Amino acid sequence: MTKKMFDNAIRAVKKLEAEGITVKHSSDEEGYFDRRCPNDECGFLFKILESDYVKFDVDTKLICPNCGHKEHQNVWMTEDQNGFALGMAGLHVSHVLGEAHRKDAREFNMRWTRKNIIQMKMEVKGFRSPLLIPELIAASIKTKVTCDHCECRIAYYGTGYFCPACGHRDVEKIFLIKLERIKALPSKTKNLLKDQDEDEREDFSKFLYENALEDIVTHFQTVGEDLYNSFPGAPPPSKNLFQRLDDASREWQLYTGQAFNDFLSNKELQDLKIGFQKRHLLAHCDGIVDDDYIKKTGDNKYQVGQRIVISPTKVSQLSEIVLKLHKHMKASL
Repeated sequence: MTKKMFDNAIRAVKKLEAEGITVKHSSDEEGYFDRRCPNDECGFLFKILESDYVKFDVDTKLICPNCGHKEHQNVWMTEDQNGFALGMAGLHVSHVLGEAHRKDAREFNMRWTRKNIIQMKMEVKGFRSPLLIPELIAASIKTKVTCDHCECRIAYYGTGYFCPACGHRDVEKIFLIKLERIKALPSKTKNLLKDQDEDEREDFSKFLYENALEDIVTHFQTVGEDLYNSFPGAPPPSKNLFQRLDDASREWQLYTGQAFNDFLSNKELQDLKIGFQKRHLLAHCDGIVDDDYIKKTGDNKYQVGQRIVISPTKVSQLSEIVLKLHKHMKASL
C-alpha cells in the first residue's frame, strides 16, 4: 500500500521534468511586445509588434536598437516579465502537485472500508489551484489599494490585509474593494477571455471564478470576525464561524437581536448557503459533490460524485448578497 501511495505525485514530478513549463506573455493594448536589452551596460527598453515577433524563427537573434548587442531572442525579457514568469511557474508547480496529491489521497482513502478494524484517512491541505494565466487577465484581477495611514500605494493578486510599508490593517476597506471587483469580474474579463482558444478560455474561466468564490468566503470570514470583535465582552469567535452561516446567524442574533434572515430574503440566504457549501467542496473535496453537500443545501442539480460548476453570474450575485449582508450587519451594531 505504501509503495503506491504517492504514484500520482511521482508521475507528476517526472512529467514536469520532461515537459518543462511554458508561460505566455501578452502584448500591450496596441499589440506591441515589451523587450529589454540583456546587455548589462545598456538595458534599453523597446517594443516589437507581436504580429511581427511571432514570425521570427526559433533561433532568431535580436539586435538592440540602442547599442547593437545581438543575442538569442529568449533572453530579452523585461524585469516584470521575468518576475511574472517565475511567479506563475511556481504557482503551476503547486497546482500540478496539489492535484496529484489529492488524487493520491482519494485513491488511498478508497482502500479503507468500514470493515477494516483500523481506519486511516489521508487529507491534502495547503495547495491552491492556480493556472498560468496571461498577464492581461492577471491584471484584471489585481487589487490596487492606497493605505489610509501612510498613503503607500500597493497592488497584489489574491488576498492581502497589511500595508507593507507601515503594517496598517484595514479589513473593511479591503473587503469592500475586493467584493466590488469580484462583482464586476464577469464584465471585465469577458473581452479578455474571448482572445483565448476554447480550452484555455474554459480553464481560465474555471480558475477565475472558483478562486473568486473562495475569496468571497475568505473575506466575509475576516470582515465578520472584525465586526464580531467589536461586541463588548464577547469571547473570541469560534474557528471559521462566519463560514458556517447558520451558526454565525445565531451568534449575531445573540448580540444584536437580529439574525441573517432579518437582513436577507429566503432566496438570498439559500443562494448564499449553496455558494458557501460549494466553496467548502472546492477547499476540501476538490469540488466533488458528497452526501453532506446534498443534505445541507438540498441542491438537486447535482448527484454525489459530480463536480460543481461555478458560473460568472452566480459569483457576481453572491458578491452582491455578501455586500448587502455586511451592510446590514454593520448597521445592526
